Amino acid sequence: MICGSTGSGKTATSLIPSILSCKTGSKQIVDIKSRELAYKTADIYNPNTIVVDMNLQAPYVWGWDIFYKLKKDGTDTEQEVLSVVREVASVIIPKSDSGDGFWADAARNEFIGLTLFEFCYNSNYEFIDICRSMLTIPLREHMETALNTVKKSSLVAAFLTGLAATADETLFSIDITLNQALFVFLSDDIVYFLRDNPKRANPIMLDKEGVSQYICVSEEKLDSGYDKIICIVLKQSLMQIQSRTTTGKYPQTMLLIDEWQRITESVTELRGCTSTFLKTGRSKHATVVLCVQNLDNFKKEVIYDILSNIHYFYILASNNANSLTTEVVCKMAGSYYEKEKSYSQSNSTSVSTSYKEKQILRPEDLNQLGDDAVLLITNYGYVRTNKNGSAYYKTEPFKSQYEKIVAVNRNVMLNV
Repeated sequence: MICGSTGSGKTATSLIPSILSCKTGSKQIVDIKSRELAYKTADIYNPNTIVVDMNLQAPYVWGWDIFYKLKKDGTDTEQEVLSVVREVASVIIPKSDSGDGFWADAARNEFIGLTLFEFCYNSNYEFIDICRSMLTIPLREHMETALNTVKKSSLVAAFLTGLAATADETLFSIDITLNQALFVFLSDDIVYFLRDNPKRANPIMLDKEGVSQYICVSEEKLDSGYDKIICIVLKQSLMQIQSRTTTGKYPQTMLLIDEWQRITESVTELRGCTSTFLKTGRSKHATVVLCVQNLDNFKKEVIYDILSNIHYFYILASNNANSLTTEVVCKMAGSYYEKEKSYSQSNSTSVSTSYKEKQILRPEDLNQLGDDAVLLITNYGYVRTNKNGSAYYKTEPFKSQYEKIVAVNRNVMLNV
């Protein structure tokens, strides 16, 4: 994990060198800096470079196939479709953290039931078109059509029968919840990304040696619902790699996620998925690099669970002595016992000895690190080093690699 505030040098000293040093295996990079990581670390016209971009239509840009596991020829069973749709539904309509999950749960069931109906009974195999059907057809009419078409024993009926008996006022509120979650799929960028792009990527591609996927989006789009689409891609990728068998031959895969805490802020379930993946990722031939600005918006139990499975914790800056980030860093650095003596007030020759636990690294130490200092915490303790001169554009062999790649990509962009 790499932790540092904006401008601390995460990209220059950590992310780009990590990508450039990964010369074998496969990798998936989440790039929210408008393709900066892709342009500086990969020949974008190389057949093995898959630039998956939500904001750009260009010959080298790929979209994403949400239904990549399905055959889409009328032979997919309800159960097979359900396994895919559930993964997506939990991201689009995440569980409520407030404790009152009725509206989210009902909207999720509505989405799953109607998607099953459209895919399995209406031969509607495009995710975008399914979402549009939910946004344009009145909910009760849509459900009645579905329930009149399917058998009572079908999974469609299992998800929709209870909703069909709901009062109109309640049903209206459920539909509002779903519509709000689906509006992002009306964007022209997303329609092209998920439907109209003739080239659509999927996580199975990561099973091939040498493949590099760059999942790109402009940072300002994250607050417009694009964060959930990235989370769909990430969850499908994690689940696909998790399904690797112990007998199969797979390349070592690096997953690098920039701004992980911000991307998963509205889909906290993905933090749990990532934590679970970290526990078994090594056996699935996977390495995960998480990049965050801070840890302050995480629940303590979540971040400690994640860090318990992190082998290297790289801290570039933590300027708030009272923040959760500082607390976690100091605890991760370890502690020692200091010997203390105390004397009896009645008898100056009577001495008692005790040992008091103290942190090796104190909050005030972090505040005095300076702009060039870096802390690296491992299972064996921590070290303090200097990041000055470690930027990719100063250090070989990264400097030569970067200059060669940028020259190639600059010529490509001029000829597009």
